[in-house]
Amino acid sequence: MKTIVILTTQYPYKIGEESIESEIGFGAQIANIKIFATNSDFSENNISRELPSGVQAFPLHDHKFNNVDKLKYSLRAIMSKEFHKEIVYMKARKKFTFTNLYGAFHYIAHGERVYDALEKKCADLLKEPQNIVFYTYWLSYPTYAALKLKEKYGCKAVTRAHDGDITEQDTNGFYVPFAKHILSGIDKCYPISSAAMIFAKHNYCIENGFDVQHLGTRDEGIHELTANTPFTIVSCAIIVPLKRIPLLAEALSRITDQKIRWIHLGDGGADFEKVKEIAKSFPENIECNLLGRLTNDEIYEFYRKHDIHLFVNVSTTEGIPVSIMEAMSFGIPVIATNVGGTKELVIDGYNGRLVDANITPDELSSVIENFAGISNTEYCKYRNNARSFWQENYSSKTNYISFYESLLNIT
Repeated sequence: MKTIVILTTQYPYKIGEESIESEIGFGAQIANIKIFATNSDFSENNISRELPSGVQAFPLHDHKFNNVDKLKYSLRAIMSKEFHKEIVYMKARKKFTFTNLYGAFHYIAHGERVYDALEKKCADLLKEPQNIVFYTYWLSYPTYAALKLKEKYGCKAVTRAHDGDITEQDTNGFYVPFAKHILSGIDKCYPISSAAMIFAKHNYCIENGFDVQHLGTRDEGIHELTANTPFTIVSCAIIVPLKRIPLLAEALSRITDQKIRWIHLGDGGADFEKVKEIAKSFPENIECNLLGRLTNDEIYEFYRKHDIHLFVNVSTTEGIPVSIMEAMSFGIPVIATNVGGTKELVIDGYNGRLVDANITPDELSSVIENFAGISNTEYCKYRNNARSFWQENYSSKTNYISFYESLLNIT
């Protein structure tokens, strides 16, 4: 039986990377799985989340990144031929800035450290390289390490690719370090959306080696709505600028003739304070409840118990939002901005409304009002379509079994 070595950032030792939690249980049914948290060391060996039976997890490093390590891996990075090739590549693409140079340096230095640790921790497995697949959850420096192990031992190396770890859509010269080098060398890249795959093929001039594998969410059934409840909107995100929660709040503040309850799941920084200030001036017909951050299980429990009529996401950028998948699994229609892979989830006029990325508060308020005013028959169609589309395309059971079968059959 093959062993799949999953390289995470800090799962299962700290919060975050919840989507990994959803998929590992299915993978454990058909493969041996070992997890190495690449940002954790032995002092953090306190697993905070329950693992499926048979899955083992370890902090990758034996000690914290100290000054000796900094010197050692800084020298390794500077002397690396890949680093110098990347500088040439940066210049050719007009991406050469101090920020990007430092990013590449940091990337390869930490990649070399991960490589050393993996080679040591997986020494026994690497004696039979044909039976090991290194799978990185993010296209980042652990993938560089996995590629080096593939080149030395002949094992397999694959990666998922989300949005920020493969696309270069920032206008300030942002780039993904070593993306072309890694994507040209690993066995397979699994973008989570067609949009990410199309970008990668075009941007890095690589045609083959991609296989879109959607994320998925679990099935907790569908909540039947109670009659005569207020039209209830939910948003779910950390309140940071790219999520534009203040935009949603501004839109709601302009609605004066429909009773609407808005519930937001998630907290944040300065934008959270903006939202609170806007909410103070809501008209009487708008009820606001800022619930704060919930765990993934608490979010599911919330959807099971409450009447939710609409989910809204107005981000400026997305990969393919798991928060939308979760809502749709309960049959909740969605209004979302047409960014990243969102259009692969939200089909305008079928299971929700897809709106322009630059939508204004007035325009958004109009879309929400129109949706809240549709007939019950039409609304039920949206609701049924949201649930059926999720079942067909974003069920964790279907998607993750297929994904792990793909990992085991890489040639």
